[in-house]
Amino acid sequence: MEKSFTAFPLPSTNLAACEPIYEEVEGWQSNTTGTSTYAQLPAAARAYLKRLEELLETPIAMVSVSPQRGENDSRCKIL
Repeated sequence: MEKSFTAFPLPSTNLAACEPIYEEVEGWQSNTTGTSTYAQLPAAARAYLKRLEELLETPIAMVSVSPQRGENDSRCKIL
């Protein structure tokens, strides 16, 4: 019998019987360094963020657009 969990299954012995549900999303190859607005993000990146918000049932507060520290922009700023 298949069952989906929306929270971590307890007791932990139940975890051994669980299988992850994978979802594939479209990727992007364009450089996002220096992106300062949500509209500048690739369409696939915007779709990815939206899907994460749906799955997490919470808004995303920050988006990193580069491996550099100063390139972490508040999503509120770029949205």
